[in-house]
Amino acid sequence: MDHLTRESALRLGLTDSRVRRAVAAGSLHRIRRGHLCDAGEWAALTDDARYLVEVRAAAAALTLPASLSHQSAAALHGLPVLRPDRRVVHLTLDGRSGGHGGSRALHRCPLDPVDVTTIDGLSVTTLERTAVDVACAGTFAQAVCVAESALRAGATREGLAAALVRVGRRRGIAVARAGLAYADGRTESIGESWSRALMRGWADVPEPRLQHTFTRDDGTLSRAPTSTGTAAWWASSTAR
Repeated sequence: MDHLTRESALRLGLTDSRVRRAVAAGSLHRIRRGHLCDAGEWAALTDDARYLVEVRAAAAALTLPASLSHQSAAALHGLPVLRPDRRVVHLTLDGRSGGHGGSRALHRCPLDPVDVTTIDGLSVTTLERTAVDVACAGTFAQAVCVAESALRAGATREGLAAALVRVGRRRGIAVARAGLAYADGRTESIGESWSRALMRGWADVPEPRLQHTFTRDDGTLSRAPTSTGTAAWWASSTAR
């Protein structure tokens, strides 16, 4: 969705006072300071689409050599994450210290050039680094989900491991290591990944078989992922 910056609005003849009146009247929506869009178009967007607009607006307003990261990078990569937090735009800058400011979270930590790529002209952390950052910031289930999403999207286990080493010692690294170690790229959806992560903590539930093929009584075959086939697998395994 196209959006106006304050500068482009002024070039079109819209004064600051006219912009304020349009926002107050509900014809324009303020995405963030200095960035506007048509209120009707904004209302028609999904939450995920709105977040992408906010991410792009935040990137356009950058005055630091930072890269979009964490859940913001995941959104640009089209990477499904468990229970996404869309309240802030995440940016990473190589260095120390950081902080939150309004709708922006600036992370200062080691950021090797190999961990940065470009999407639609925007500097973004790579698929592997994005998965590691999200994993470090979340729970074990969130770490498993993002790692498996990354593997399905083309990341390699070796690439994830290397990115994990490059981030060094940081908060959440143990959770990320555990989640990435348990991750399996054969899952087919984030729901299936979440199911696996939950079942790992249930002592009375055996480890599920991914994409297991079942033979029906008539000899035909069916394949069931864990998210829909666990009950059938449980009945099959306990019957033997």
